[in-house]
Amino acid sequence: MDGKQALSIGAGFRKQCQTSNYSIWACAILPEHTHLVIARHSYIVEQMVNLLKGAATSRLIADNRHPFATHRKSDGSLPRIWAENQWKVYLDSEQQIETAIRYVEENPDREGKRRQHWNFVTPFRGLEPGHITYH
Repeated sequence: MDGKQALSIGAGFRKQCQTSNYSIWACAILPEHTHLVIARHSYIVEQMVNLLKGAATSRLIADNRHPFATHRKSDGSLPRIWAENQWKVYLDSEQQIETAIRYVEENPDREGKRRQHWNFVTPFRGLEPGHITYH
């Protein structure tokens, strides 16, 4: 994946955030994986991730940047670019959330890339009073 493809993925994420009212506190879109720190929502996380993947894929296709555009299947469909599932961690404290945000923000550095600043990422301002953990 190149930088223009990452921009298309980011645009897809932004659209889905607006459509579904997601709060994303950190995002890193890298050539072989993507990291997100997402606030809890009324949707289950698996649904949120699937909608984000779908919006990103739609935007890649619309922008003619799908990485497998030249490898269409016999039925005309494109190969998937996303893993079937996702790795998720539930964060139950402000400290855990802040640690995860730092990890995601610093992830491009570890791959020798520039830090990313996405316009759909909102600053984490602490947990709301009455926040319920998963314990």
